[in-house]
Amino acid sequence: MTLLNILSALAENEVYLDSIEGKLKQLSAAGQEFSNSLLNSDLVKLGVDAGTNILSILTQIMDALGGIPAIAATAAAALSFKNVGWPKMTGDMNMPNYYKNAA
Repeated sequence: MTLLNILSALAENEVYLDSIEGKLKQLSAAGQEFSNSLLNSDLVKLGVDAGTNILSILTQIMDALGGIPAIAATAAAALSFKNVGWPKMTGDMNMPNYYKNAA
């Protein structure tokens, strides 16, 4: 390659880099670099490890208790013994019946 060809290629590259498409490619490359550095950070790895450990603990709890139906039944039984039900939670709402006088 001659010096003239190299200079011509550099000039064409500068025109491309100054175009909208060139600017978008530069932005995309910067975004990919940021994403790669973020995913390689220890903070993200720590968060993923913590989430994995929490899910593992919850799985062990669910296996020990027999799943969601058993937990829901236990919670319902506990609330019924404390006299906490739908009327207590909603303030014993008496909704008007607009259809009484319709006949």
